[in-house]
Amino acid sequence: MSIGILINSLSSSQKSYELLRKAPDNKIPTIVFYQNLAFPCLPLRVPIMQANEAYGFNGPIIATCLSTAEQLISLPTNYSKIFYVWDLEWTFQQYHSQYLYNIFRYPSLKIVSRCDDHADMISKVFNVDVEVIHDFNLSEF
Repeated sequence: MSIGILINSLSSSQKSYELLRKAPDNKIPTIVFYQNLAFPCLPLRVPIMQANEAYGFNGPIIATCLSTAEQLISLPTNYSKIFYVWDLEWTFQQYHSQYLYNIFRYPSLKIVSRCDDHADMISKVFNVDVEVIHDFNLSEF
């Protein structure tokens, strides 16, 4: 079985850097699905595919932002759906509250945060259980 990771873009960002640095070292094969094509911030050592290819993926999938979580919710899969909250996007961009609640309170979406502070804020704002996995430590998924 493989793990799929949905990401907005592989361009230069801390999130992309950590993902591309740690994914090849994962004992479980990892495939990265991107929404927006960009030059990757590191040389690729994992397979990448356009995000629409995730519809045929058989395995757990991890979303990494609100737009990928929204796409993940719509995927027809019986495997685990995980939203790995890297940034608290709604604190620096405007989103409709119902949009956020529909994502964070989606029944079959497991919410995971990259740090304790984010997990605390998410659990207080959305009243959900949040697991913490630090900085894309994929072996913990």
